[in-house]
Amino acid sequence: MRKFNATWPDYLEDYFGKDSSDNVWFPKAALNNPAVNIIEAKDEFFIELAVPGFDKEDFKIDLQNNVLTIGTKKEHSLKDSDKRYSKREFVFGPFEKTFVLPKSIDGEKIEASYKNGILEISIPKKEEAKVKEPKAIEIK
Repeated sequence: MRKFNATWPDYLEDYFGKDSSDNVWFPKAALNNPAVNIIEAKDEFFIELAVPGFDKEDFKIDLQNNVLTIGTKKEHSLKDSDKRYSKREFVFGPFEKTFVLPKSIDGEKIEASYKNGILEISIPKKEEAKVKEPKAIEIK
């Protein structure tokens, strides 16, 4: 049984983090669950992650057995001696996301770029997996 917490119920502290010095509440999930877009184009896939506040050197991207792992270890301190926040919604924390890629991708040609808070990963398809134009068959 959980003990009573006069300031905030304990079960909500399991979901929300709390900086007691600033009395700031934010969802813990927001720290390590960036928004993701997955796009399939004719010749490749794209994975886009909304991860503002990082530098490109903060990311680690690995591919092993068609599993793409994207992550960072960067911590963002909630303690700031000069400021007292009334509300604080953006906080950057470490995260790791994995994606199981189809066997039709060319893992040797994966590229990544980071610009304006968006990490974009280009995942080319193997030549045999690319969509081809229909071939007209002549009737003899």
